[in-house]
Amino acid sequence: MVKISRYILVVIAVVGFAITLPKLYWMAFSTPNRAPFIMYSCIENDFMIQRSVEDGLLREDTPLSVCATAIDVEYHARLD
Repeated sequence: MVKISRYILVVIAVVGFAITLPKLYWMAFSTPNRAPFIMYSCIENDFMIQRSVEDGLLREDTPLSVCATAIDVEYHARLD
């Protein structure tokens, strides 16, 4: 009975390590997700994109739309 319980314990340990060790490896050594963080400003009707690069974070704005509406033109005229 003692030998059988030892064999069962060894089999359970091998199966447990076979399940957990690959998960721990990929959790520790996987490459990080480099997806950009994109926000939209409904006030300016423009996007702000934040990307992670080797040096840190890179923030950039998209160029203004060529098709400006009459409200946008009037808004920018009042700012000047």
